[in-house]
Amino acid sequence: MTNIICTIQSSMMWSRALVFILISLLGLASSKAAEDVANLRGSDEALARHEPVDDTIWWEQGRMLRPDTVCPYPDSTNLSPVRSGQYGSSTGDCFYMYWDPTKCNMKSKCPLYVYVDGTISGDFDDRDTVFMKEMAARGYVAVTADYDDASMGYIDGCQGFERKSQKIFDDSTVGSVLHQLCQDDNNAFGHRNDVPVDCNKGVAVNGYSQGSHVTALAGNFSPLVTAGLYWGNGNRGKLCAMKYPACSMCGSMDVPCMNSNQIELPKEKRRYINGDKDSYFGACENWFGRNNRNNVIDQLQAISGMTCPYSQNNCFSPNPNQAGYYVAIGETHDFMDVTPGSFFMNIYNPWGLPQTFDWLAEEAYIRQSEEKMRSYDASSTGMSFPTSAVTQPPTSAPTVKQSIWQRLKWW
Repeated sequence: MTNIICTIQSSMMWSRALVFILISLLGLASSKAAEDVANLRGSDEALARHEPVDDTIWWEQGRMLRPDTVCPYPDSTNLSPVRSGQYGSSTGDCFYMYWDPTKCNMKSKCPLYVYVDGTISGDFDDRDTVFMKEMAARGYVAVTADYDDASMGYIDGCQGFERKSQKIFDDSTVGSVLHQLCQDDNNAFGHRNDVPVDCNKGVAVNGYSQGSHVTALAGNFSPLVTAGLYWGNGNRGKLCAMKYPACSMCGSMDVPCMNSNQIELPKEKRRYINGDKDSYFGACENWFGRNNRNNVIDQLQAISGMTCPYSQNNCFSPNPNQAGYYVAIGETHDFMDVTPGSFFMNIYNPWGLPQTFDWLAEEAYIRQSEEKMRSYDASSTGMSFPTSAVTQPPTSAPTVKQSIWQRLKWW
């Protein structure tokens, strides 16, 4: 009997302990949820620094949004003037704007530059700041567009990249980044009267890794896009437990929408840069990284549409545009080191930031004499030039679902 009573008392003690633990976990979850909401909306002090905007509510995928209460205002100590905006209902669907007021103002508007970062890169970091400042110095209104950049985004493959690209770059979709900055003539989103941008002067796009895949499709959704610079791109991705040179326990996924014949922006207006040790796109195509450089080049040729001997580290179009690809020798997937004095920031490095940003700024810019002569004929691609803003709520692009096992291949 005594043993039974002791067992019951012990069970009751454990039950109380479990209840206490559950209550504590619920309390922590509630606190974390409140913190997440607070971080998403931004502090009162940050919101107070917002520029005045219309009290407009718009629709995105069936949800009502207020542009002034979702995306936090960036720290103005590194970038000023700077603004923030929202283009979708998902966490992270924010964009940030910066320009040099000595070069861009409402009397002298500038072309647009849009950068999209890689997987799990954060909303806004020092590297984004450097890119925005560099393009602003070249006479552009610079934008960083954040998005749902979780690593599992690669599992959706082309359908996921297309969906994300459309949300940012489809200028005919109400609320997209390009719509707000290029087509919102009624100023429903509060930017058109304050951001000195003229998209008819050109739209340059730039992306890294997953963001490179998203920006590569930008021209498929808007004829305003005039040139693109892509870092860490490919048509066949590898996810390896042990990266180059071990290259073992790898899964692969084809990304056919990155092939040059699937990209609307002409190849004469595109430049790609990959490291020859890029485990994700080429270097780990074979076991233990065999023939890694040639495998990297194979992918670069497929996505750029340019073909040169394997002995060359670069391959450019024969015309003055100098579009094509670079193989960055000795570099991995992430080679954009913006630390002062790094090789990437060296003015003599042909694939570094100074020279490639000069190329992008020059190729994207449309001079007044060229405004009516776009760099490609939209009618031949089945696209039409943008007209007035669409008044209907946007609809998401149709997708065909496949299982993860259909998308991911292992060796």
